Amino acid sequence: MNILGMPEESTGHEITPSDSIKAYAKPKVLIAISTYNGAKWMEKQLDSIFSQIGIEIQVIVRDDGSSDGTEQVIANHPNRELITLYRGHNLGPSASFFQLMLLSRGFKFDYLGFSDQDDIWLPEKMIEGIKFLSVANAKVYASKRDSFVVQNEKIKIFKKSSNKIVPSLMNSFFENVFHGSTLILTKEYVEVLNAIIPLGMEVEYDNWIYSISCYHKVAAFDQRSFVLHRLHESNVSTYKKNLLLKLKMFDQNWKRKLSNMRFAIDLSVTEGKPLDVEIDLNVIISSSDSLKMIRALSIRRVRQKMIDDILLRVMLFLRNL
Repeated sequence: MNILGMPEESTGHEITPSDSIKAYAKPKVLIAISTYNGAKWMEKQLDSIFSQIGIEIQVIVRDDGSSDGTEQVIANHPNRELITLYRGHNLGPSASFFQLMLLSRGFKFDYLGFSDQDDIWLPEKMIEGIKFLSVANAKVYASKRDSFVVQNEKIKIFKKSSNKIVPSLMNSFFENVFHGSTLILTKEYVEVLNAIIPLGMEVEYDNWIYSISCYHKVAAFDQRSFVLHRLHESNVSTYKKNLLLKLKMFDQNWKRKLSNMRFAIDLSVTEGKPLDVEIDLNVIISSSDSLKMIRALSIRRVRQKMIDDILLRVMLFLRNL
């Protein structure tokens, strides 16, 4: 299993569920949830969070301007005394999660986790992640996740994550494998990130955490999955869109990737530590010539799957036509 901070050629220490760790009191965990019109799924998500074993848990929710009764679902939940709800105007998911990270300063906790509003967590999700962090001596944890759909009121696994993920700083600039709902951060590292949060920048919060934790060499990735990611019309529809709309979505996502690169470059200058990547990111950021950009990427594969790597180059070429 690859623990970030080691060369990709090195496998490092293979961490398994049977690894022993020192005994400790139940860790205090704070779960941050950003909601937006999620009333339909919120109750089951909260149920799975409060069914976590081996931890003390509290939840902070920032509602991002819902109009469907999401707040009422939260207020009526049996564990509402463990939930702190903040109401805000619509910022979008990433900016809302950044606000939650800053709001965490007012709470006592050992670990911070992030949750979507429509997933289902397995009961051991948090405690297994915390054990993994302890054995890996890391500060940021991420894992695989499986996708599901509900058919005839039964959960059906739609897409099971089977390929081995090999995270790296390079990969983080072109693909996000650190999905927010799988992340666990130590309180110490939350404070580090809160000091440099890119407020006002168009970046994906989980992709940003992926990049910065790789840069600081404090991340660990678990090949197991403890999150069931719900697929429904609002997030499955990307599979059905035509090429023009997919290209538009790619363009929006690519702009966020470029912002992420710019932030990392600036941070490396500020901290006086170079980015450990084989590609000159400045060429990628500044180039309007798709062929020049693709040639810069030809040094090596930058995405997990070969087909995704090829598609990246195709989409970059189409984007600049």
